Amino acid sequence: MNRVVYDYIQSLGDIFEEFTNQDSGNVCYSVKTTCGPVWLKVLNLEKTPISDLHDLIRFYNSLQSDLIPRNWELVQ
Repeated sequence: MNRVVYDYIQSLGDIFEEFTNQDSGNVCYSVKTTCGPVWLKVLNLEKTPISDLHDLIRFYNSLQSDLIPRNWELVQ
């Protein structure tokens, strides 16, 4: 895990669960924030076929499913 990413997640609140052994290679965190608990999934960019961050954001924003939470802060 990139230390900058981990430090940023810690700045959001208290990490109370880490799921580091995922088949996808991604890492998930449960974080207690001032707004309540949140669940974060951090994409492992080394195992992703999308190499450009802007392409990744465009791909994520194009997904159409009620099961995928929207992150309105992801902008192109």
